[in-house]
Amino acid sequence: MIRYAEEYRKHFEKSDEQALYQQERLLFDATELLSRAMKDEHITKAELARRIRKSKAYVTQVLRGRHNMTLRTLAELTWALGYSVELGAVNPSTSHEIYLRTWTSQIASRAMFRNSPLQAAVLALAPHFGCESERDECREKAA
Repeated sequence: MIRYAEEYRKHFEKSDEQALYQQERLLFDATELLSRAMKDEHITKAELARRIRKSKAYVTQVLRGRHNMTLRTLAELTWALGYSVELGAVNPSTSHEIYLRTWTSQIASRAMFRNSPLQAAVLALAPHFGCESERDECREKAA
């Protein structure tokens, strides 16, 4: 698999092809993440399909990269496996890394769902997300 990845990377070394390479790499990484989670949790494609109320063929298509995997699809599948996704990014020029915690972090509960349908749910559960003594302050900042 490493040889395949190296050959694939070399194929896309031209700058105009880097965006496509990054898209394909991310899709590959996402499907690999799902496959590892399934293996670690001893969950079959059939069981995962049952959990998300889709067909086994759908799960197979997603894992083979034949289905356009959106962030919503990735979140749905990882959640069905008992996991949540956390995002990160690396600047290849500087090696600077940025990693984000899940949406349940204090910052997200205060800012990311402003005026969204999830805002009320987040605020109702604010004590669980780092706003224990400042519940009203969290409401004011999120509004």
